[in-house]
Amino acid sequence: MLITHEMFSTFTNRPIADSSTTQVLTAIQVDSRQDVDRIVKLALENGGTRYRESADHGWMYYDCFADLDGHQWEVMFTDDTQIPK
Repeated sequence: MLITHEMFSTFTNRPIADSSTTQVLTAIQVDSRQDVDRIVKLALENGGTRYRESADHGWMYYDCFADLDGHQWEVMFTDDTQIPK
């Protein structure tokens, strides 16, 4: 859910973290490498920033961005048939 800080404050009685700290790193699994690239491209086009370059391990591919509030996201695709034994 993407909401304003004002609305988010109605869900908690604690202070809202600012973008100077890392509170959570959110990783999501998607269905393809193309989905990884598409999501990260959209995030960057809409004000997100890159905090690390993408990585391709053969069996796992991922890329990263920080959203407008500084929250860090990792988007990954894993090909189970390529995991080293």
